[in-house]
Amino acid sequence: TQDRPAAERAWRESLAGLTEPTRIAPMDAGRLPTAPRRHEFGLTEEATAALVERARAHGLTLNTVVQGAWALVLGRLTGSDDAVFGVTVSGRPADLPGVEDMVG
Repeated sequence: TQDRPAAERAWRESLAGLTEPTRIAPMDAGRLPTAPRRHEFGLTEEATAALVERARAHGLTLNTVVQGAWALVLGRLTGSDDAVFGVTVSGRPADLPGVEDMVG
């Protein structure tokens, strides 16, 4: 029920001027594909609570803060002011009962 042509126009406008994808490693045609490395870390409950509180004080979600931090990292790694990345969302309404436990 979404207006696909309107969505495509909006994305084309938003991404106008980008000349290439955001790469964090140089292209190497001879390199074999490998699985990405995974880095995990955790925050204490106190640090997490402080971060959530700070985000809310600025009208942001914790997810928005994390994505903003990732954008800054990409900008530094690439030396570019234009860093493009995305996330996958379910598209389900937050008020749907049990939405946080649904898969697929």
